[in-house]
Amino acid sequence: MIRAMGGRLLVIETISLPSLENTRRFYVNRGYSECGRVPHFYAMGDDKVIFGKQPAKESRWPPNAPVEHSGQKSRKIVHHATS
Repeated sequence: MIRAMGGRLLVIETISLPSLENTRRFYVNRGYSECGRVPHFYAMGDDKVIFGKQPAKESRWPPNAPVEHSGQKSRKIVHHATS
C-alpha cells in the first residue's frame, strides 16, 4: 500500500535515552536501520535517533484492505504511533 501510494521510505524518529533501548531494538528487529542522529536534540545527552527502511513491494495493512483498481477509490488507512 505504501509503494502503491508513491512512498519509497519509512522513517521513524525516537530518542536515545537508555530507557528506550527496547523501542530501538523493536525497530531494528523489524528491518529498520539507524540512518542518523542529531546530537543533543531533545536535551543535553538526549539525541534524536532516526531509523529508516524501504517498504516491502506488496506492503498493505491491514492485509485485507481494499486496493485501488482502474481509478476506483480505496480506503485510506492512517496509523499513528502512540506512546
